[in-house]
Amino acid sequence: MARRFAVWLSVFDPRTQIPPPLLPSPKGLRAQTHVTLIWLLAATGLRSGDALALDVHDVDPHDGVLKIRKTKFGKSRFVPVEETTRAALARYAERRDELIPRRQADMVLRRFALQLAR
Repeated sequence: MARRFAVWLSVFDPRTQIPPPLLPSPKGLRAQTHVTLIWLLAATGLRSGDALALDVHDVDPHDGVLKIRKTKFGKSRFVPVEETTRAALARYAERRDELIPRRQADMVLRRFALQLAR
């Protein structure tokens, strides 16, 4: 899904990097992480760095509020999210915890981003 999105986006911005066709994922979480990240960015307007810096304590699934700490300009803020976005985050968290029960950190999406950077 992320690759198809990148192909579409490259029509408008030729600087867009298109991921290779087959990115193996040892635990099967990579595709779900991409989908969740893109969904979150589109639904909230967050900067990618802010979304990747979220940890489990920054997401309140009951109130539907994300706590964005120390943003690019050093400020913190709260971002409300609507029901479908809350549901998507909850599904992702459930799947992530199922596949990786002992996470090294409480980051929601950052661990995946670090794997991509290698």
